Amino acid sequence: MSVTQAIAERKLKLDRERRRAGVTSPEVRAADSVTPLPTPRRLIPPHPQVIEALDSIQTTPFALSFLSRLQGTRALIPSSAIAIDWDTITPWMSLMADIREHYVLSHPEREQPVETLAPIIYTSLEESHLRDVHEMLERVFWNGINGMSF
Repeated sequence: MSVTQAIAERKLKLDRERRRAGVTSPEVRAADSVTPLPTPRRLIPPHPQVIEALDSIQTTPFALSFLSRLQGTRALIPSSAIAIDWDTITPWMSLMADIREHYVLSHPEREQPVETLAPIIYTSLEESHLRDVHEMLERVFWNGINGMSF
């Protein structure tokens, strides 16, 4: 299911639940007038030396890295795993695949990176997650919010 389909399906479910609960949907009205957008700024192209420096970055394939020697070929699955999803492809995963594909097309003469597929592992909330959860709550809601205050 695509992201667009998932959003549309969620909106339809939300409307159905609102009708079932007797809650009216918020009224949305278009403005009577349209304000033109400001003219976009002229983009300054990056310096050619910057592009050359970025293109010259060499990476170590995972199979030859120190981390692969520590982990071996087995992925570490936490004991608190609830579900392992091999099917879902997130927008971030699609973006990274596009970046790798761009690299392959723009540098066919170089050694090509090997993509290692991995699942999304759903786990129970653990103490190690709390710092990230609190940071996300502050970004979404307000400074000082704490997941422990509920």
